[in-house]
Amino acid sequence: MSYLLRVPQTRRLLYPFPQTRVRSALARRHFINTPTYDAIVLNAYADQRGAAASAANATIELSATADLTPQTRADILDRLSASGAKAKLGEVRVLYNIGGMKQVAVVGIGKREELEGGKARKQLTEEELEGRVMERARIAAAIGAKTLRDQKAKNIGIDVSISPHGAAEGARLGLYSFDKLKTPSSRKQDVTIGAFSEPPARTTLPSSSTLAWDTGLAYASSQNLARSLMETPANLMTPKIFAEEVAYVLAGLDNVDVIVRDQEWVQQQGMNAFLSVARGSQEPLRFLEIHYKGGKKGQKPLGFVGKAAVSPSSPRLTWPR
Repeated sequence: MSYLLRVPQTRRLLYPFPQTRVRSALARRHFINTPTYDAIVLNAYADQRGAAASAANATIELSATADLTPQTRADILDRLSASGAKAKLGEVRVLYNIGGMKQVAVVGIGKREELEGGKARKQLTEEELEGRVMERARIAAAIGAKTLRDQKAKNIGIDVSISPHGAAEGARLGLYSFDKLKTPSSRKQDVTIGAFSEPPARTTLPSSSTLAWDTGLAYASSQNLARSLMETPANLMTPKIFAEEVAYVLAGLDNVDVIVRDQEWVQQQGMNAFLSVARGSQEPLRFLEIHYKGGKKGQKPLGFVGKAAVSPSSPRLTWPR
C-alpha cells in the first residue's frame, strides 16, 4: 500500500530543528550606525605583499572594504597588533566598545596569498579557488558567531566581504544546537544574524555569480534539518513520525511529491532483506520516496538512496542506526 502524504503547513513540527532569525542581506549596515546589531564578525588576513616573505613582518588587513570608516579600521588594526594577533585561520580576537559597536569578533582567514591560490594558482580551477575562499568564510563566520553568542550577543552582523554564501552558511551551521529537549534555562539563546559590509565588486579573490547570502542560508538550513532528524531520540522519531516530519518540511512545494510505502508494498516488491531488518523493531516500517520534479525536460533522473533502521533496546525504546 502506498499513499501520497500531504501535511498542512500550519502543523507544528514535534521537534523542529533550531533556527536563527535572519535579517535581509539587501539592507546595508554601517559600522558606526548599526542600531540593529550589537556585535559584528569581521575577517582578517595576513598580507605579505611588498615585504619579505615571513610571518614576522606580515601586516594584518581587514577584508571588509565597505561600512568601515578609516578611523574605525585603524583602531581595530591597532588593537589587533597590540594583542599579538597573526590572522591565522580560525584565530579570534574579541574587541569591545569600538566604532560604536559593543563587541567585534575579528577572525583570521589566513594569508592573502592562500586565498588567491598562492603558488598553486595556475593548477587551480576557478571552482576550486572559489571553494577555498568559501570554506574560509564558513570557518570564520562559524567561529565568530559562536564566540559572540557565548558573549551574550543577540544581533550579529556577519562579514560577507569574501563570500556571502560561505559566511551565511558558516554562521547558521555554527549556531546550530540541538537542545529542544533541554529545559528552557539550559538552551542556547536565540540569535539574529544578518549581512555586514559588501562583497568586493571584483578583486583578485574569486566569487560566484549564483551563490549569495540567501543560498548560504538555504544550504545551512538543509544541513541543520538533517542533523536535527539524526539527533532526535528514536523513540521520538519513529519511521511514521519521520515520514510526517519530511512531508511537513516539503509541504507546499508544487514540484515535490512525498510518497510513503508501508509493509504491504514492501512485501509485494519482494524486499525480504528490508523486511527482516524491520522486524527487529516494534515500530511499523516506512519506505519513503521524495520525487523532485525540477529538472529540465528530457533530463535523465538522478536518485539518492539512504537507509535508517531502529532496533529495540527495551519494550518501549528504539534508536537509529
